Amino acid sequence: MNRYKVISFVVVVILIVYIISIFSFSHPLETAVPGVATTTIPIESQRYNTYTNNKYKFTIEYPDNFSIVPKETASNTASNLDNLDTTDILIAEFPRDNFKGTNLASVQFVAGAKKVTENICKDIVNGNSVSNYPEATSEDVKIKDIIFNKVRVVEGAAGNFYETIRYSTYENGVCYELIGLAHSNDINIIKETNPNAVQYSDDLFVPDLKKVVSFFKFDK
Repeated sequence: MNRYKVISFVVVVILIVYIISIFSFSHPLETAVPGVATTTIPIESQRYNTYTNNKYKFTIEYPDNFSIVPKETASNTASNLDNLDTTDILIAEFPRDNFKGTNLASVQFVAGAKKVTENICKDIVNGNSVSNYPEATSEDVKIKDIIFNKVRVVEGAAGNFYETIRYSTYENGVCYELIGLAHSNDINIIKETNPNAVQYSDDLFVPDLKKVVSFFKFDK
C-alpha cells in the first residue's frame, strides 16, 4: 500500500512541475487592452545589460549582444529623436547576424523621454502626426501593469524602407518612448546582386523588442 502511495505522490509532483514549466515559458509579455489579441512569447535564456535614465527616472534592460550607437552617428534615428531629450538617451543596434540573407539592413532600439503634452506623446512619430501615415496602426497594450500606446508606421524613400514600432507611455508630464527602427532595402534591388536574398519579416526583431519593452520600469 505504501508503495502505491509513493508512486502516486511522484506522479502528482511530475504533473505539477510540468504544468508550472508550461506556464513559465509561455506567459504573455504583451497583454492587449480589450479588443486586441494577446501576444505570447517564449522566454529564452539571455544575458542583459541595464540602462538607467537618471534624469527621467526609469530603467530598462537590453540584450548584451546589442551594440551601443553614439547619438551623433545614429542617422536612422534622427527624426525619432525630435520628441526625446537627447541629453540622456539609449540607442542600441540589434546584431546584424540575426537577419543575414534578408533585405534588412539594420535594426536600432531607442529608449528615452521628454516633457511634452500627452497629445504630442501619443500622436507624434518620426516628427509627424500618426494621421499623416495612411497605413499606420495604433493600439493600447498592457505590459506588466503599464499601459503603452503602440504605433507602427512604414515609410519609403529611394529604394529604402523605414519601419518604426514605438511604445510610449505618459506619466507625470513626461513622455517615455521605447522605439524599434528597422531599415530595409528594396528586395528587388538586393536580388540583383544576391539572388538568394529573402524579404525580411517582423519576426526577426519584434519578439526581442517586446522582451526589452517588458523590462521597462519606473525608478522611485
